[in-house]
Amino acid sequence: RKHPLAPISAAYKRAVVRSCAEQLREIEGRLEQPCGARWEQQVQSCDDLGTVARLILALQRRSNLRRPASGWLEELASLKPEEVDRRAVELTLRIKHRLAELAESVPYAVEPSSLIGSPVLRHYEGAGAFPGVVVEFERLVGFRVRYSDGEFEDVPLRELQSMLLRQGIQYGRAGAVAMTTDGRAVPAGGGPAEGEPNGVAAGG
Repeated sequence: RKHPLAPISAAYKRAVVRSCAEQLREIEGRLEQPCGARWEQQVQSCDDLGTVARLILALQRRSNLRRPASGWLEELASLKPEEVDRRAVELTLRIKHRLAELAESVPYAVEPSSLIGSPVLRHYEGAGAFPGVVVEFERLVGFRVRYSDGEFEDVPLRELQSMLLRQGIQYGRAGAVAMTTDGRAVPAGGGPAEGEPNGVAAGG
């Protein structure tokens, strides 16, 4: 028979794991080169502390963290769920401490506060381009962008850099894109707006 607090405990564990995954994504987003598609997929599907441990092991190899003691992470990655539950408090505290160390060892390429208010352009395959602005920075999740349709999104630094508009122009796989005064995306050299015939293709 399950303990009456079991659902609450399970929900709390999920919240802890997702918080760790979001922080890992934010730290990884500061790197010039990403950890790769597989790492990103694992972050998206992460649902236990063992996976968090494996993600940390991969990320710290790309960081400036000097000779981190990682035996406990390797052990955690292979522990059975019941053992993880038994040691949940201890392991969670150790993971949070290692995440703090990782965050310190991966500096920002630019001062985050300098990007608040910056205009951005987000391309969605098949849906066009959406203008927005950076409205907030939170160390645990990254930069919050508000789009012209009222939607919000949290993105890490490297992803944000690919979206930033410099003097109204963004250069990407779709070529140079400029913003009109009414918020539409058009080829920088003039021509039809995105979504119109012969317009700029979405950059993905």
